[in-house]
Amino acid sequence: MRYLLLPILFFFSSCSVKQHVPNNNLLDKKLVIAYINDGEYKLVIDKTEFIKQINEKLYKGESIIDNLEIKKDFTVGDKKIEYHYINLSSRSRHLNIVRFLFNDNGKLYIDKSYNGETFTYVDFYIACEGYEGCLPKLFIYDSVFSWSCRDFVGCVTYETAETYKCKQSTIVF
Repeated sequence: MRYLLLPILFFFSSCSVKQHVPNNNLLDKKLVIAYINDGEYKLVIDKTEFIKQINEKLYKGESIIDNLEIKKDFTVGDKKIEYHYINLSSRSRHLNIVRFLFNDNGKLYIDKSYNGETFTYVDFYIACEGYEGCLPKLFIYDSVFSWSCRDFVGCVTYETAETYKCKQSTIVF
């Protein structure tokens, strides 16, 4: 009986150890990105590893994204509301990929579980690639938030698209 008890205890202790191993995939969970301390951002993620995982996920490991910053801005439209976002950028491609960050008393985080049924402005990344003001902006009209890479929300004519080269795409993962 004593010999049987030892393997059983070993089995259960090894199971409990496995449950405490952290998930190292930065893209698959609710993730604290940074803290705001005296108006400054303090990253708590491994910046290099996060960029590496984004490049693996989006560009099959090619090093397109080369920078990560936390930024603050104000919404455009009906109200000016302060918000924070993560900005992943590529100097070589004039590319900015952003995602909204929740702010819980200075703790800035991504929450993929926030709105599981319907994708909203907090559930995806938006990519803006181009020149001359092709930067992500968060708009609010009639209490609805939406991202845009231009100075307005909506479709563009062929002439506008040819004059102001700016590609916008939505990324969900």
